[in-house]
Amino acid sequence: MSTTHRINALALAAALAAALVTADAGLAESRAQEQDATQPQREITFSLPSGYELRFDTNIDGGGTIGVSRFHFGLDAETELDQDLNLTLSFRYALDQYDFTGATRLGGVRPWEDIHTLGFAAMFRWTVRSDWFISSGPVVQFSREAGADWDDSLIGGAVVSATHVVNDRLMVGGGFGIVSQIEDDARVVPIIVLNWQLKEKLRLSTQGGAGASGGTSLELIYDLGHGWEAALGGRYDFRRFRLDNTGVAPGGVGEETSLPFWVRLSHRINDNFSVDMYGGLTAGGSLELQDRNGTGIGSENFDPAGFLGLTVKIRF
Repeated sequence: MSTTHRINALALAAALAAALVTADAGLAESRAQEQDATQPQREITFSLPSGYELRFDTNIDGGGTIGVSRFHFGLDAETELDQDLNLTLSFRYALDQYDFTGATRLGGVRPWEDIHTLGFAAMFRWTVRSDWFISSGPVVQFSREAGADWDDSLIGGAVVSATHVVNDRLMVGGGFGIVSQIEDDARVVPIIVLNWQLKEKLRLSTQGGAGASGGTSLELIYDLGHGWEAALGGRYDFRRFRLDNTGVAPGGVGEETSLPFWVRLSHRINDNFSVDMYGGLTAGGSLELQDRNGTGIGSENFDPAGFLGLTVKIRF
């Protein structure tokens, strides 16, 4: 895999976080215009997203198979610091359990197994005026195989984005993130914000998506009514992580990239509880193994693979 494709997972996660914050800001501001803007609310709103995803076994080009189980959990806390300034603190934990079988050309039978990822972000959102918002803040992440050193898996940086509410049917924006890499140069990653109401029940959006990946998703969403919606979506997925000190590449680096596409069915039971059910196909999958200095040991593609997932979000 070329170095131009080594976009840091945290940068993509930060891009998604910024997109979500700015998108929600535009919608919230539209509603707020109908209320008394001189009465800011200082309460803290919490949300707990969590879920599970299973990607079925598929063949690796150089031999062997790969399957993955993914668990994720998060906690967001949002509060109003001032009439025009909001703060969202985010925590994310993910466990990716890789199941390799058979001999591969990635240094052996199991180049890596359980990958633990911890992410933290503090996003500030400024209301510049009624139709313009700016979001910015630092992001930090640890991504490591069980047994690897935490301090060797640290990456961090910052993101900034601006969003413009064109009218009640269109919101657009963009920005960038600058985030360090594990054994690689820092990367500049673009941020895209879009929420476009194409028709009464049909919209195109980068808000949300399926699963807990850091990639910015693009979905075509149809409102089924009564709290139900259906969507078609896709994104570019990237994961890069530090390996343990006893495997085929002690202290090395593992990397996975892919292009997942999905169908999603979601139900918003009430303002505080929603469920996403989704399934799809992962295409364009690639794996790479590097030593502790970031020098390539081997890389392999894997065949398209189906996946199923469930995400639950609680707000209080």
